[in-house]
Amino acid sequence: MELLTGDKTLRQVAKVLYGVHPNTVNAWKRTLLEKGPEILAQDSIVAEYERWIAELERLIGRKAL
Repeated sequence: MELLTGDKTLRQVAKVLYGVHPNTVNAWKRTLLEKGPEILAQDSIVAEYERWIAELERLIGRKAL
């Protein structure tokens, strides 16, 4: 995120923060820009299912009492 916001240079992000080659950081950035919305959308789907499971567990618990 530091690279996307412009807070730090590519070299600062790669070498200082993460200890990787700048090409690796560029690959991460490219992946985020290309597939970020798709990846982040999957997290919301998982969270939705987790809420649904928690609600079902709550209802089963109430019925057991």
